[in-house]
Amino acid sequence: MCGNSLYGKWHWVETSGGFAGVTYRARADSNVVLNLYTNGAFEQTLNGHVNSSGSFILGTAPDRSGNPQQTITLGSSIPEYLQMRNDSLMLTDGFDDGFSSVYIRVH
Repeated sequence: MCGNSLYGKWHWVETSGGFAGVTYRARADSNVVLNLYTNGAFEQTLNGHVNSSGSFILGTAPDRSGNPQQTITLGSSIPEYLQMRNDSLMLTDGFDDGFSSVYIRVH
């Protein structure tokens, strides 16, 4: 489990994947931040304004090889695989033509 290192502010960098292999990046004048709070709440903001909020749940689910992987469910969305490396967070939906989103920790 990621423990305390998961909590805090995460700046969205890009989302990529899908059948066509597209990549979406924030515009230069946009600032998308995912806030994960220790009480299990989250907020996603766009330029400082909340556009999504609720609670999140951490769990585990098997990957395609059957190995347990940590997951996060934001609000009523589907569980996503969660990977952290240094100051990077990746959320992946796990579908064959699915999407992965990359975030960088805000210090």
